[in-house]
Amino acid sequence: MLFALGYSFGDQHINAVLFEALDLQPRVHVVALQFADAPLDGELARRAQQQQNLVVYGPTRAIVGGVAGEWRLLEPVDDATAGLMDVPFDSNGEPDPNEVPRTGRFRLGDFNYFAAFLDEIAGTDR
Repeated sequence: MLFALGYSFGDQHINAVLFEALDLQPRVHVVALQFADAPLDGELARRAQQQQNLVVYGPTRAIVGGVAGEWRLLEPVDDATAGLMDVPFDSNGEPDPNEVPRTGRFRLGDFNYFAAFLDEIAGTDR
């Protein structure tokens, strides 16, 4: 499994190696944590919709199992889930109280939040 953080998938030479590995080895997986959402008409999104072993997570949408969709919380982040959710997912906006499910922003494509998340799950104090 390869986690790609900070890579825009703009270098076709590297992409060729990654996509060939995904094509030839179904047990190989690539998880792309993107700072900005991948354009749905771009190569990364097209590949992720065709290959189940390529997962793309962006701030407002993800492509998982070949399916693109926007982030949705079935329930708001509360005291019980805040410790796990506050760093990787920003749900502190002002959602319509009648809106279900609630929206938010996935933040692990940002190096600062990714590092804070690793510290959180490792139990490291900053």
